Amino acid sequence: MKKHRIKFKKNKYCGVVYATYPTDEETQELLNILSEQFGKEYYEQEQKDVSFEGKLKGLDPYHFEIIFYADKVVYKKLLGLTIPTMYLNREDMINFNIASQKLFHEVGDYGKITRDSTLEYTLHVVENSIQFDHDSSPTILKKAAKLWYRTAYNQAFSNGNKRTALLAALNFLALNYFVINDIDDYAQLYEEISMKIANKEISEFGVELFLRKHVQYDIERSTIDFIKRGGNYGSNN
Repeated sequence: MKKHRIKFKKNKYCGVVYATYPTDEETQELLNILSEQFGKEYYEQEQKDVSFEGKLKGLDPYHFEIIFYADKVVYKKLLGLTIPTMYLNREDMINFNIASQKLFHEVGDYGKITRDSTLEYTLHVVENSIQFDHDSSPTILKKAAKLWYRTAYNQAFSNGNKRTALLAALNFLALNYFVINDIDDYAQLYEEISMKIANKEISEFGVELFLRKHVQYDIERSTIDFIKRGGNYGSNN
C-alpha cells in the first residue's frame, strides 16, 4: 500500500475504506478482513508475531475511523465512509455471460436468457435481502456468495451459467472494493466453486466460507477513488 495522508476533523489517516452496506455485521466483517490483512503485512515487514487488533469508532453518521494496534501500539489509522452498495443488473449479467465465452474459449449460444424470471429473482434477492425485518445477506460477502451460488445452480442462460456466476461474483466484489487474493487462475475458481455448486458439492454457506478465506479489501483503490472524488479533505503524500 502506498503512503497517503488523509485529513479529516484535524485527524490524519493513511487510507480510506468504504462500508458499502450499512449493517453491524458488514462493519465487523470489514474490520476482521482488514485486521488479518494488516497483521500479515506487519509480520512480513517486521518478521515477528505480535498481538494485532483493530478498533472502530464512529465519528458522525457518515464517517468512522479504524485504528489498528500491534502489541497495543498504533500501526495504522484509516478513515471510513458509508456509501451505497453497488449492485449488478440484468445487462451486466448478459455481458458477463458473453464475456465468459471469450474467456473460457467455449462454443455455443451465449448472451441468451432462457429463464428470465430466474435471473430477475436472483438479482432481486441479492439486492433486497431484508424480509420480515430479517436480513438474510447482511454483508457483502454473503451477497456475493448468494449471487455466485444462485447463478451457477439455477442456470438462467442457455450456456455458460457456471462461468457467468464466477464473473458476476468477482465483479460484484470488485465494485464494492473486495478482491480474491492468491488465486490468479479463473479455471481454478471455476473448478473449485462453480462446478461444485452445479454438482451439489458445496452450499451457499460453503461459498461464503471460501470467500472469507480468500478475500481481501482493496484499500489502495478505495483510497485513490476517495482522492479522485475530490477529497477536499484528502491529499496525496
